Amino acid sequence: MQRTDFRCRQCVFTLIPRDGYFDAGQPADLNFSSVRRDLLASIESSHFWFQPRNELMRNILKRLIPHQCRIIELGCGTGRFLPELQTLASSLVAVDAFEVSIQAAAERRTTAVLVRGDINAVPVDDGTFDAAVSMDVLEHVEPIPFLQEARRIVRDNGWLVLSVPASPGLWSRVDEAAGHRCRYTSAKLLKELNETGWKLYGSSHYQCLLYPLMVISRIFIKGNSGIEQHPPRILNTFLGAINAFEVKAFSHTRLPWGSTLIAWAKKI
Repeated sequence: MQRTDFRCRQCVFTLIPRDGYFDAGQPADLNFSSVRRDLLASIESSHFWFQPRNELMRNILKRLIPHQCRIIELGCGTGRFLPELQTLASSLVAVDAFEVSIQAAAERRTTAVLVRGDINAVPVDDGTFDAAVSMDVLEHVEPIPFLQEARRIVRDNGWLVLSVPASPGLWSRVDEAAGHRCRYTSAKLLKELNETGWKLYGSSHYQCLLYPLMVISRIFIKGNSGIEQHPPRILNTFLGAINAFEVKAFSHTRLPWGSTLIAWAKKI
């Protein structure tokens, strides 16, 4: 992997080498609870939502970016998507605020350079990367500073590929517990991208086929049953198979609705 230089911007960064990552300290404003982080870390390897979503993101990235480019993942969590990104990248950097998440990412032994720090203040030069990837992060942070920072660190005509929770009508106590600011519409996301110098080139949705079940869960059950986070094994397998089929059959198609909105935009 090509070396990525971490440079001081106005002498505000102190990067301390740790075992497998660099530590710039935890951000002062962290709008994501450690309880929620721990829950996601505990279910991401088996829950029906994660792996097909990752496969869809990988398919989109493969269509957009040249092989062996410079990629950064903003808000990488435990690094579950890093092995996929590694196949596309000549150099790969991943940033997350939680030390325990970065430590878990380091245990995956990928080629990524890992940084525990603030995704709104990444210690790299302007235009360092060809593409930035962010999965289900934007809804937890102030959007304008985050999107501006992503734009700063990506080169001209570079890409931003991100996913966010979709459909405001699905809002429930599940979103409140997750610390979401909102659930996005395409129009709301487009507005935020335009305000920060990104040009939207495309979007689609994930969990289109399961959307009616999401409506039932969120509106009628109001997310109170806990079945979304911990479905029975047979149900989890069945729902995962539906999501996997959707991704395989429709990843080149713009799906008009779903529980997740995925978008790709260029720096202009």
